[in-house]
Amino acid sequence: IVTLVGSHLSVFDINGTLLASEYSPGAEPTCAVATDCPEWKEKGVVAITGHVNGEVRFWSLDSDVKTLTVRHLMVDLEHTCQITALRATGVDRQDTLLVGDESGKMSVFKTVQLENLSTKELTEVISELKAEQPKPNAKGDRKGAGELAAGILGLLPGQGRETEEAL
Repeated sequence: IVTLVGSHLSVFDINGTLLASEYSPGAEPTCAVATDCPEWKEKGVVAITGHVNGEVRFWSLDSDVKTLTVRHLMVDLEHTCQITALRATGVDRQDTLLVGDESGKMSVFKTVQLENLSTKELTEVISELKAEQPKPNAKGDRKGAGELAAGILGLLPGQGRETEEAL
C-alpha cells in the first residue's frame, strides 16, 4: 500500500504496518502507485511517483533501515507538465507503465528483460549505450552507460573480458 501526502511517500504492508517513509526531494510529486514487487526483493521497485514537471520516479525499499530510495528517474520529453495518472500493468509481471499528464497526453512504457533479447537486439542496445558513454573525468574514471554496456556484453555469445575492457 502506497500513500502520498504532499511530498511525503509512505509504503505499508497489507496489515497496515509502516515499512518505510520518505520525503520526495526536488519536483513535487502529484500521484503515486504501488507495484506488485514484493517489499523484500532487493532493488525491486515498490512504488512509482509522477511529478509536477513531468518526471517519473521509481522507488525501491530497504526494509532493514526503513527507507525508500529513488532507483530510477525517468525524464520523458513527451511529458513536460504535471503527471496526473500512473498505472503499472502486465500479464505475468508488471512490465508496462501507463503515464498520463494534465494536457491529456498518454504514454506507454514497456520494459524488456535482457535475457529475452536476441543477439542482434543486444548488440543494438550496446551500440546505443556506447554512444551515450561519458568521457573520462579527471581521474580517468568512466561512469554511467558504459558500465551497463560492459555488463550486457557478458550476455552475448563469444563476448568476454577482453571486449569489456575495450569500453
